[in-house]
Amino acid sequence: MLDIGRQLVDDADYERLRPLVELTAFALDLATGRCDGLELRLLRFLDRPHRLPLAMPDAQLHLARLRHRQGDLDAAEQGLREVIAEAARVGAAWPLIPARAALADLLRSRGAQIEAAAETEAARVLAGAKGLPAWIRPV
Repeated sequence: MLDIGRQLVDDADYERLRPLVELTAFALDLATGRCDGLELRLLRFLDRPHRLPLAMPDAQLHLARLRHRQGDLDAAEQGLREVIAEAARVGAAWPLIPARAALADLLRSRGAQIEAAAETEAARVLAGAKGLPAWIRPV
């Protein structure tokens, strides 16, 4: 489906959608563990914020999750906190809710149970308040 989407965007030569296809590929690669070269691709994407400025927090979320997976907890935590701050600033449920859930997971891995529980509850409440019950389960 991603290849078909990429082809449709190429056929239409609709530049505004190219970053969305890239973000989808990043998310898919991260979810399936295909992480070779992913950090470099994400950093290149983030170096071009003018292409789709609203997509930058999504790319930052993917990068923070990747860094967590790689064991760079400090960089991952900083990245997640930046995503949370930006998403809260603009009032975006996505990526605020998954970033809070990812931060809770990271904090749990560091043994910070109280702060992790607070982040989990914040994500759960946000998902409920936005009427997104499907997002509550993964939180």
